[in-house]
Amino acid sequence: MKQSCTYHPTQKAHWHCAKCGAALCPECVVARDKSGFGGVTGKVHLCPKCHVPVDWTGAANLIEPFWQQLPRFFVYPLKVEPLIANVMLSVLALLFGWVPYINMILSALLIKYAFTILKRTVYGDMRPPRLDMIADLNDITPVAKQWILFVLLWVGGTIILGSVGTAGALIYAILVILLLPAMIILLVTSEQMTHALNPVVLTGMVVRMGGGYFLMWLFLALLLFAPGSLVYLLSKFMHPYVLTPLVNLIKNYYTFVSYFLMGYVILQYHEQLNYEISFEDFYDPSTEKNKKTGETADPQQDILQQVEILTKDGKIDEAVNYIKEATATAGFLSIVLLERFYKLLSIKKDIPEMLAAGETLIGRLIQEGRKEDACDTYVTCAAQKGRLQMAAADLVRVGGWLQEQGKPKAAANAYTRMIKLHPEDALAPKAYFQLAQLYNEKLNNAAKSKKLIETLINKYPDHDIVRYAERYQAGIAV
Repeated sequence: MKQSCTYHPTQKAHWHCAKCGAALCPECVVARDKSGFGGVTGKVHLCPKCHVPVDWTGAANLIEPFWQQLPRFFVYPLKVEPLIANVMLSVLALLFGWVPYINMILSALLIKYAFTILKRTVYGDMRPPRLDMIADLNDITPVAKQWILFVLLWVGGTIILGSVGTAGALIYAILVILLLPAMIILLVTSEQMTHALNPVVLTGMVVRMGGGYFLMWLFLALLLFAPGSLVYLLSKFMHPYVLTPLVNLIKNYYTFVSYFLMGYVILQYHEQLNYEISFEDFYDPSTEKNKKTGETADPQQDILQQVEILTKDGKIDEAVNYIKEATATAGFLSIVLLERFYKLLSIKKDIPEMLAAGETLIGRLIQEGRKEDACDTYVTCAAQKGRLQMAAADLVRVGGWLQEQGKPKAAANAYTRMIKLHPEDALAPKAYFQLAQLYNEKLNNAAKSKKLIETLINKYPDHDIVRYAERYQAGIAV
């Protein structure tokens, strides 16, 4: 049964804390640089609650079983890189297949690319290999080992046929067909031919995988016979010159599907196969998301993680006190943490603290241009019984945004607060004029509007806005 994050039930757990039993997703775990001789050597992941190293849950907890991913295997060879590789190898076989040994070379290139697909998949990387890898002959060991494996199996069959007869050779052939996927998997995971041909090791692997192995075998068997069956049907109405390259395309396609499937099976059963895949080696798209989108980690992520845990445990007071202590020196570098602090104070109904946090939060929201959030926070704070202190420019900005949202009463509240708190500010005349317009045009209070303009003219007689206010006042119908 798959583990979900203790604090984010919709997220898969990547780590498990042996001390407190918590299952943690990437948002919850605390990552620290691991220092060694010569500098940073990697990351160590800690439980945010216990501050001890956590255990990786393994790849099987992060991926779906292969039998739930069957459409994915058929789509994979149609992606750009494997599709081009397939077409390229098929065209070369068509044009130069008559040249001695060329088909052997093309077959080696096919297996080399297919093995690259398998090895990438084993570590969770479902992205197709680059095309240049098809011609990378620096390491042709996988190709050589697979050919040696096939040669040894053929030699073994020949020996059994000669010494035991047809019945023995038939039994041998059935066993080879049944265990061939296991041989290839062991050849990849152990890199030892002796393991791949050892009946005891093969049997142990099949037993550990259980029904999953036979389901994989059935699927691979269908893939093995599918190309031949398809070619047989096409041969009845297709010219041989057209059929030949099509045969190669189909054969290559099913080869890529088969190796992609075997790589995925190794990934899913790596623990049963005793094949070590560490978190550092595993390609996890969920942890790569920030890199792709260019996002950076929150500057106070560690504090957020601890607050998340305390909140989930219902320890609101402890969460608030923890934030206060953690931000006492540096302050709120993270607006996300500031928002969380404001919400926790709201839950506590600590109005004075909530308003103080709200003042800071509104200013930060304005800086980031988050109009709706800034206005919503202001309206909530303005409705509380308490003193809400804000900068003059922030109040004017919020007032304007509230007007845009069609909230004249809230906008009037912001402008009124501005002229009361900052009567000497350079923006005060503008706030008076905006407030007068609101009362006249939106709040149906022409008398209040005229009175505000009179106050504006009397208090700021030399301000440029006065002549506009006088003309506006003349048009007010009382």
